[in-house]
Amino acid sequence: ETPESQLKTPVSCNRKKILENKKLSGSLSSPNTSVLSPSAKINKKNYKGETLLQVAVIKNNIERVKELLKEGANVNTQDNNGWTPLHEASNHDFFEMVKILLDHGALVNVPSFNDNITPLHDALFNNCIDIAVYLVSRGADLHAKTSFGLTALDMCKTEEHKNLLIEACSPFIEGNTLIPDVKECSTETENLVFLCTNLDEKQKGKLQKCAQMLKAEIVEDFKPDVTHIITSCDVMGNCVRTMKILLAMLTGKWVMNYQWIDVCLEYKLKVDEEVFEVQGTRNQPNTMGPKRSRQNYEQKCPPLFDGFYFYLYGTFNNPTPSRESLCNLIHLGGGKILSREPKLNTRDNFMIPYHAANTVLEGTSHIILYQDKPPRETHVNSDHICTTQVMWLMACISEFKILEPQQTNVAKK
Repeated sequence: ETPESQLKTPVSCNRKKILENKKLSGSLSSPNTSVLSPSAKINKKNYKGETLLQVAVIKNNIERVKELLKEGANVNTQDNNGWTPLHEASNHDFFEMVKILLDHGALVNVPSFNDNITPLHDALFNNCIDIAVYLVSRGADLHAKTSFGLTALDMCKTEEHKNLLIEACSPFIEGNTLIPDVKECSTETENLVFLCTNLDEKQKGKLQKCAQMLKAEIVEDFKPDVTHIITSCDVMGNCVRTMKILLAMLTGKWVMNYQWIDVCLEYKLKVDEEVFEVQGTRNQPNTMGPKRSRQNYEQKCPPLFDGFYFYLYGTFNNPTPSRESLCNLIHLGGGKILSREPKLNTRDNFMIPYHAANTVLEGTSHIILYQDKPPRETHVNSDHICTTQVMWLMACISEFKILEPQQTNVAKK
């Protein structure tokens, strides 16, 4: 998409919050990357993908777990199946272990790979009711669905168990989903990697100065280790939607208003990012899509298109991204590309795409994308194949949610 001319905006921000975070930011000395932290050994994985912490949790070795956590073990590590230490403690009915892990920042709603089973699902499946109730009291999501469409309430064996879970919900947590203030601790000092989009030459010059001050690397193209993407915004904090923005949002990067650079230079430190996080794109303004994307990554949830199969029908020409670029977006978003058009009988072992739960596309597994001319009308009333224009894909990424297609053949239920 061709960038529009930008509105020049004054630097305005929550100065109090910046000053409060000044002490937390520390000095501007470069991180020590020459010495490997001892925690690197602690977080080394075996052939199952388990760390020392996970092994200790499975053995219910409380003292060893406390020792490992103190030494910097990653409390939210996942093995090859996506199980976290909290999953293991929950399904083994280790109540005290569950409390210790949560008190050390364990994320309560992490879904496993493939099946999207959370620690709450795991506890209920193994009939660990006391742990299930405690998890709910600590923010476990009662409405999160497994890939097979089951919520925690669906998995309860008795009405009494359902009532216990409902009563455990905190009335102060909307939907009983809690995003803890404790962010996953990095055992190393974060290496900052900046990527810019839609900046003028003067802004790029200041970005260079800021990067030098913060010991950050600047790259020209998107790559996995990018930490921040910097873009200019309008007065409402919305940016032009570029390919770099879409790539950043699919991978949970910080999408930052350029004003952040000016204020970092003014205060001579890395100020709090959340104050300057982009609010949305010009196409979908003020949707908080960048924040939703980042939190999804921090909470170790599946990527946006996880569970969907895509077929690209016809040709794709400017201003639509190329077929290659579309495939890259789908791949980064966790979707799978089909080489042949799906048929009505392609629905085998259907599993609900994670982000489609409780949306009109919950029962949809295959999506046919086209630019101008749709395929033949063979999928009308299909309950698992949706045909829609390719701009739906961009809109979903911009808002970081699965939206209802404007034109679709999915059956209305």
